[in-house]
Amino acid sequence: MHTWLYAALVNFWVAFTLCTHGRVKRENGEDLPALYKSGRSVFQIDKRYPVGNSGEVPTVILKKDVTVEFNCSSYDPWLSCIWKAPFTTTPCPMFISGSSSQSEDCSDWKSTSNYQIRYELQNNLHVCSLHGKIGIDSNHPDEGKWNCRMESQPSEASIYQDDQQFFEVKLLKPATVFVDIHRGQKMEEDENIHKSAEAEIYDTEDVEITCTAENGIPEPNIQWFLNTRQIDFKANEFKNKFLIVDEDGPKEKSPGKFYHMQKMKYTASLRDNGKFIQCQAQQVDDENHVNQAFSDSSKFQLYIKAVPLPAPPVVTAAMIGSIVGVIIILILAFLLLAFAWHTRRWCFAVPVVVMSPEKQYNEEKPPMYSAGTLTYSEINERSRLLDHSEMQTDAFDGDDDPVTKVTKYQTHIIMVSDKLVDNPDSTKMIGQVDSVAQATANLMKSMANSEDDLKFKNRFLLAAKGLTDSVGMLIEASEHSAAHPNDDKSKVAAYNAMQDVKTNAAQSVNIVKTNFLLKELENAARAALTAAKQSIEVTEDACAEDKDLLEECKAVAIVTKVLEERVESFAQNPSSAETQSYLMIAAKRFIEPTNRFIDGSKKALTSILDENLNMKMKETLNETEISLNTLEAHVDKSESSLVTLDTESAVELIRSLQSELKQIKEEAQNSQLKPHSGESTEKATSDLNKSAKSVRFAVDNCYNSAMDGQRDDLNKAAKDSVKELTDFKTAVRGFAANSSSEKAKQEYIIDHGIAVMESAAILVSQAQKVLLNPANPNATQSLSLASSKVAKALNATLLSNPDMVVMASNKLTKSLADELEDFRAAINAFRVNPIPGQTREIVSNGLKQANKAVKDNVTDLVNAALRADRDMTNIATKETALSLEDYKNAAKDVATIINDQEIQNKIVSQAQQIIGRSGNLFLEAQNAVKTPGDTRAAERLHEAAQEIANNMKELEKTYIYGAPGQEQYVSALSIMKYATRELTNPTPSALGDKIESIAAVNFKLMTSTREIAHLAQDILTKSNTDPEKLDGLTPRLAQYFKNFASDINFVLEQTNDDKSGIETRELACALGQSITELIEHTCAQQIHPEESCMMAIASNAQNVAENSVKVLTSVNTVAKRAQVLDQITSSLSGIVNNLDTTIMFASAGTLNAEDGTEGFADHRENILKVAQVLVTDVQSLLAASSSTRGELIEAAEQSMTNISQLSEEVKAGASCLGSENQEAQVMLLNTVKDVCGSLVGLLMHAKNANGQELEHPAFVQVSDYSKGVIVNITNLLKSVKSFEDENTRGTRALESSIEVITQEIHEFDSLDNPKFIATPEDLIRANHAITQATSKAVFASNSGKQEDLLAAANIGRRAIADLLNNCKGAAYSCEDEEMKAQTLQHGHNLAVQYQNLLMQLLQSLTSPTSESKAELMNISRMIAQTATLMAQVAEKLKGSDWVDPEDPMLIAENELLSAAEAIEQAAKNLATLRPRNEMPGQKISYEDMTFDELIIDSAKSIANATSSLIKAASEAQRELVAQGKVQKQTVKGSEDGQWSEGLVSAAKLVASATHSLCEAANKLVQGEGGEEHLIAAAKQVSKSTAQLVFACSVKADAESSAMIGLKTASNAVRKATDALVNAAKGSIQQVPSPKVKVDRFKERIEAEARVIRLEKELREAKELEEEVKNKSQRTVSDIKKARDAEAVVLSLAKELEEARNYCLRLNEEQYSHQ
Repeated sequence: MHTWLYAALVNFWVAFTLCTHGRVKRENGEDLPALYKSGRSVFQIDKRYPVGNSGEVPTVILKKDVTVEFNCSSYDPWLSCIWKAPFTTTPCPMFISGSSSQSEDCSDWKSTSNYQIRYELQNNLHVCSLHGKIGIDSNHPDEGKWNCRMESQPSEASIYQDDQQFFEVKLLKPATVFVDIHRGQKMEEDENIHKSAEAEIYDTEDVEITCTAENGIPEPNIQWFLNTRQIDFKANEFKNKFLIVDEDGPKEKSPGKFYHMQKMKYTASLRDNGKFIQCQAQQVDDENHVNQAFSDSSKFQLYIKAVPLPAPPVVTAAMIGSIVGVIIILILAFLLLAFAWHTRRWCFAVPVVVMSPEKQYNEEKPPMYSAGTLTYSEINERSRLLDHSEMQTDAFDGDDDPVTKVTKYQTHIIMVSDKLVDNPDSTKMIGQVDSVAQATANLMKSMANSEDDLKFKNRFLLAAKGLTDSVGMLIEASEHSAAHPNDDKSKVAAYNAMQDVKTNAAQSVNIVKTNFLLKELENAARAALTAAKQSIEVTEDACAEDKDLLEECKAVAIVTKVLEERVESFAQNPSSAETQSYLMIAAKRFIEPTNRFIDGSKKALTSILDENLNMKMKETLNETEISLNTLEAHVDKSESSLVTLDTESAVELIRSLQSELKQIKEEAQNSQLKPHSGESTEKATSDLNKSAKSVRFAVDNCYNSAMDGQRDDLNKAAKDSVKELTDFKTAVRGFAANSSSEKAKQEYIIDHGIAVMESAAILVSQAQKVLLNPANPNATQSLSLASSKVAKALNATLLSNPDMVVMASNKLTKSLADELEDFRAAINAFRVNPIPGQTREIVSNGLKQANKAVKDNVTDLVNAALRADRDMTNIATKETALSLEDYKNAAKDVATIINDQEIQNKIVSQAQQIIGRSGNLFLEAQNAVKTPGDTRAAERLHEAAQEIANNMKELEKTYIYGAPGQEQYVSALSIMKYATRELTNPTPSALGDKIESIAAVNFKLMTSTREIAHLAQDILTKSNTDPEKLDGLTPRLAQYFKNFASDINFVLEQTNDDKSGIETRELACALGQSITELIEHTCAQQIHPEESCMMAIASNAQNVAENSVKVLTSVNTVAKRAQVLDQITSSLSGIVNNLDTTIMFASAGTLNAEDGTEGFADHRENILKVAQVLVTDVQSLLAASSSTRGELIEAAEQSMTNISQLSEEVKAGASCLGSENQEAQVMLLNTVKDVCGSLVGLLMHAKNANGQELEHPAFVQVSDYSKGVIVNITNLLKSVKSFEDENTRGTRALESSIEVITQEIHEFDSLDNPKFIATPEDLIRANHAITQATSKAVFASNSGKQEDLLAAANIGRRAIADLLNNCKGAAYSCEDEEMKAQTLQHGHNLAVQYQNLLMQLLQSLTSPTSESKAELMNISRMIAQTATLMAQVAEKLKGSDWVDPEDPMLIAENELLSAAEAIEQAAKNLATLRPRNEMPGQKISYEDMTFDELIIDSAKSIANATSSLIKAASEAQRELVAQGKVQKQTVKGSEDGQWSEGLVSAAKLVASATHSLCEAANKLVQGEGGEEHLIAAAKQVSKSTAQLVFACSVKADAESSAMIGLKTASNAVRKATDALVNAAKGSIQQVPSPKVKVDRFKERIEAEARVIRLEKELREAKELEEEVKNKSQRTVSDIKKARDAEAVVLSLAKELEEARNYCLRLNEEQYSHQ
């Protein structure tokens, strides 16, 4: 036992006792002095959470899977704090000792939700808090009542008190949310409106949407969303479209179920087409954790159509005439136009061809083009769309501009893509995605065809290809998902493909917008410029004297010139984001001064008197104002629509910086790169470091802004990045120029700078792509990768100078550690969220690759340093430092996907430790280079490298166990840790546990090992084929081992520290280790599914199976050894019973020696010799009781051998005395029986005391019993030595009896349970025997003969033993305590009085006086009086309705009836047994019966016949009773009683034989048995029938009707059995035994199970044998039962030995094969 745990439990018990006393004092109203530090006299819980007044049970509602803290505290110090929870019956305590706290191993709490108990002192409060995650294990519910109980420290008066408070936990239950849509009455009644199941509505239509949230806890509050934006019903953008028209709740609709309903009216708008309206229910728990409840049924997509035109009016006759007239006029006009066209006159004199861009494209008609994995025929986009009537193709008709058109295409692409992912098997959706994608691609290609700018043309074509490629991937992924509906990876792939489609569609829209809007802006700018120039010219002429206005003209002229330049630049390079941006800037700057010019000019108009000039100036100003307003509108539209223009411009600028660096590289190649004046290496290095940090900060802002979807922030960050990269370019030039004059080194540095520019451009470009669709996992992953590349490129630049690589590497590792610290702060501030699409598989591979890179680079570094290769060492140092950047990013990624903040912090700390240790590695590598051959330097280098490797392994282990989905493995390992600790340092079991038998535990162990082996095999199989189905297997495996370990400890506890027990414990620990390794590798395989893991799992599974067999074999050996003492005790009891039987034969005068030549003298010396050896054995037993179990077993076995030998010698000696000395024989046998009986008691108490402390009360019993054995051996020695002296035999017998009675009284007075339960009738018979024994003693006193004294001593000791046993057995079965006490007292008095009688008899023989004679008679009268009182008490014990259950006649009648019922049941069972081809109700002749049918029919006949026979036997018995030939009430042992017993025995044999017959017939028909069994069973039926008839005929009249019926039934049975035997004999065939391939493991398990089963059966048989032998054995029937029981024991013992040998052979075969 753990010493501290034992002490804690003792303290807890003492505290509980004292505080209970303290509570009693308070309840009685007594005042206690102020004994505590707080000045109070009562200890109490002062504060707690959940908060509530003392005695209240507050309820707290908590969201699942959140971290909680419950606490209770007191101003007074406490000794213990105990928490109880609903998910376990085991409390979780903490004990305070001095200033330290110690919490128990609350395994059930930790394995469930990782609950931990803590102590702290806050604001003078002693706080006991419980921390963990609530509601994460559905198998261990947290809902229910909790309580915290605190025990006080002892007060100044050494008084303990306690207090406890309760609270109830309820878990947040998400509400069920759904919506109903009610359309406007007018729309619903309009028959021309198509009703769609997809919530298709029309522009301006009013729709009522009802959202219901119900059955939630706590109350739900409904929120509405349009796409991802929450609808604010008061905001301007929503209030005209959305209105709440009805609301009910939130309220509690029924107990524990809350409800909220809102009805919203929505007025449809075409702008909302394709958007989603969603209803969500927000629920906030008592700790302000928010849960958003929603479902698929609470969300729907809007498909809004234009309202169709009204039906045409009725056409009248007048209208028809008018129409005909118009048609005739049109025809004439057409003919006239045709004539003009044909003659090329009038308007057709010069032919003009008008062709749209789309028409131009269609004119070219290339035959096919590729769209990703699909091929589309190039036809007009509209004709393809018209094939799908469900699509709103009418929306694309008309003269929509390209922007409007492509935007509509984008809306439909998003809509149909979403539908396709939700319904991947829908061919309709595939067709729609196909069509709309082609339409968009055709539009893009059409626009490309109309473009003169090659870059713009390529952008259009690339966008078209990207869109069609992504659509092809989406269709392919959807088809794969449809073919594998249960494959989550296929669903994820389809979703990612859908997001790619959305991103490409957004890019297409962006390109079209950029092209179209900027060209419109260009045209508007040109028009504004022309108008402005004209206005300026007219104004200058008209207002030549207005200086202010002329200044305005100059200002406009300046911005006009700038705008003209930007327009021309844009016209020359329209695809350049730079020219596009400058155009917008120039246009915007042009507006304000031009507006001022227009305002000034308008004011000046009043002063111009020349009307023509005034009119001309007014016209030019109007044109300028109109064009300027148009320009301003286009500027605003471009600014709001072109969301990525700034980032595109930034990318171009970064590319230009990259080009400038390439020019600097050319300078280096030409040896023209020189430092600037005033530059130094130190300054250049410092500038580069600062610039690199600034660049990193700027590009990180780009990354974060894009991830957050913040357009303005991204544009600003992109501009900042350009600025910082410009400085970085300068810093790189300075660093390269100052680091070295060698061209190669300069080029090397500049190349790294160029790489920075390249990676930065990619990052900004990728950020722009993410901004278009932040939900795209592929885009976000690419952006994350781009960010890592920028960081790595920056670091590579810093490390590019070989002469400074070590210093730079150390600085780099410090910056990496600082970055991780910032990341830790973000974690603790809950500002870290997983990147979209960042799965466990992705981050696991990232960590694996980073891990490998670091290891490989560290290995290269160590090898280079040991070779003293400085250049390679510097290169390896640089590569190691760069790989640490990747490792840092990988560590951050794995921490990001983990939910547990503690594990996140642990991973960050471990990563910091790895990076920090790398600095030491770099220094040791340089030392090794400087001191080649230095063994100590090499050792330090290896140690530094190994430390990094170990730390990386620990981080990987932390991640493997902390990753999402790994909780079950962590739980399993926690269970294994606990079980292994229990194995190595077991907690002693409670006393109640020892009641459980070892055989039952052995069976449980067999089951556990079998399940462990099977689960290991299941884990191996599922790890390889179906990892998703591993859920729950490892915790089950661990739980089985935990139970297995507990059972092992129980078995081993019985063996103390025996050698075999130590070996078994070692094997069990080896099994636990193999299971732990199996779980660890299975856990690792989920993160890294590699072949090496699978091989390890296979090896572990094999080890588990092998160790299971080994430990089970060893346990069986230990179990057998643990039962050795019980077996020895049982054997000793068997010797006592055997001696009782021998005494019975001696009493009957039938005990004689087989060899008449032997005499008692021939055995005398052996008896004396063995008895003296037995004294030594008793001393050994006494010493071994306080030693090991093995020594006790050895001593017990030795004493068993010697007592057996002594018993046999005494029996042989008694036989030599001959039956004429029967009393002498009895006396001699009684003496050895006394020795053996007391030895049984000694061994039992020695077994109980073994393993206990020496102060244990059991050792007192051992001492007493050892003295008793010595006394009995002494009596035996005295008796044997004086036995041949016939003059002292009687006297010696009296002395021995007196001593034995003393021991019997001592045992009777003990608190031990009775040996058996006795009836009042048993007690009456035993009481009557005392009267007879008393008379015998008085008679012996009068005669004075030694033979009479001998007989009196023998009878008396037996009578007293029977009396005391029956008295205790009858008293303990009595519920009346007073009567029980009277019975025991009378029994004690009788025994003492009879002992006094024998002592007085002995005294009267040695000194015969009249007084002694008188005293003898006085004692005999006292015995008679006490016996009378005993008889009266026994009668009271009977009760009024008591019936003697031992009445032979009653037994005979009951047993005959039971036998008849048993045979009838056997016949019914046979009736249900039919051959395989027999149909119910079918009649078959005997000639047509098969052999199986004959067997069944014959067995039925025999069963029916035996049933009749038993009934006839019962009738015969009743007839004999009626005739008076047999007494109705008989005495056991009488002639009539023996006849009844014989009749019952014969009837039982008939019933048993009939059952055997039915069983043999059943097995034969089913092919499980042979004809030999059937023949034997049939013969037994015939034989037992004859015995029954004979038993009945002993007292019956041969001619009576009952006997005639009995004989008739007997003949019927005999004939039926003979027929069955003959039939069976004729059908015996020799069938070769098939060879069956046997699973060796299964065979060994079953063999061990058979051994356990046989051991159990043998133990039960021995118990039965002991029970039979303990009976009086006065009848022949009793003796027969004893012999039968002994035969069964011998048979089972032989069978068990064979089974053990078979197991041994299997073990030898197993090891021989290995």
